[in-house]
Amino acid sequence: MKKIMQWALAALMAPVMLIACGGGGGGTAATGNGSTEVISTMAVNISGPAVNSSATYTQGVTNANGYLDPLLNSHATATLTYVSLCSGRVTSGQCDLLITIVVQDSALQSYPTSTSNPQAKVSYITGGQTYSSVFSASAGTVTLNAIGAVGGTIDGAFNTEVVLTTNTTDTRRLYGTFSVKRDY
Repeated sequence: MKKIMQWALAALMAPVMLIACGGGGGGTAATGNGSTEVISTMAVNISGPAVNSSATYTQGVTNANGYLDPLLNSHATATLTYVSLCSGRVTSGQCDLLITIVVQDSALQSYPTSTSNPQAKVSYITGGQTYSSVFSASAGTVTLNAIGAVGGTIDGAFNTEVVLTTNTTDTRRLYGTFSVKRDY
C-alpha cells in the first residue's frame, strides 16, 4: 500500500515539477477561450567596466524595476530577421531599455557582428546612451535557432560587444537568448 501511495504522489507531482522547472525560452499560455498564446521572453546579460547585470524580460509581466514589459516583438522576411525589446517606462517616445537585433538573412545559423561588413547588428539604448555592435572591433554572433510561422516564435541567442556611439572606449558585452512571438 505504501508503494502505491508513493507512486500516486510521484504521478501527481511530475506535471507540477515540469511546469515549475520549464522555462528559459518562451512558452505558451491558455487564453481562456481554449486557444494558446505565445509568451515572448528575452534573457539579457550585460557586463562592462561599471556594469554587471542579468535579467529576463517577459512580455506582459512586471520586471524587477516594477515596470511592465509591454513590447517584445519580431518579424522575418526572406532577407531580414528583426527582434526588439522595449522595457520600462516609455518617456517621450523612448524606452528605458531598448535592445534591437537585426540579421540580414533568415537562415538558421550564426551570423557575425563587428565593423567589417556585419550580417547582424545589435543596438542597446539605455539612459539616453546608444551602444552598437557596428562600432566594435571585437567579433560577436547572433544565432537564429528557429523561425516559426506568423504567431509562432523567433528563437535565438546573441553574444556581442557593443560600443557607445559617442565614445568608442565605452564598451559593454551583451549576451543572452530570445524567444519572441513573430508578428509578421
